[in-house]
Amino acid sequence: MEKEIFLKIYTKDNNNILVLEGKGEMNEDCYFPHGSIIGSGVTGKEHISITEDAKQLFKRIIMESKKTGDDLTCLDIYKLKNGRIHISWLGKRKEEIDIRKLENFWIGTGESFPQVSLLDELSE
Repeated sequence: MEKEIFLKIYTKDNNNILVLEGKGEMNEDCYFPHGSIIGSGVTGKEHISITEDAKQLFKRIIMESKKTGDDLTCLDIYKLKNGRIHISWLGKRKEEIDIRKLENFWIGTGESFPQVSLLDELSE
């Protein structure tokens, strides 16, 4: 049985914009589209589709963003205690991050740093 995709990650505008496109409805086990309240998140690599260009841009955004001591981050990827990969982002269910406009974008390093090597475990 094929798993349902709750998050598509791809690029646009000549690989300068990372698009995180979440699905509309919530799934208690793996998808949390909280919109502008605090952000959105998807748990489980089987529910995430990402292009190769998007992996590269995701990594670049993490490396070029401002770093703070906060626990919250604008874009994050990490492994939960149960071993499942989780991606979260602040903002709307469909968010676009422009690499050329990172002045108000930050990576919170209070508890950890995004584990970008986990992107290699994801596929389209």
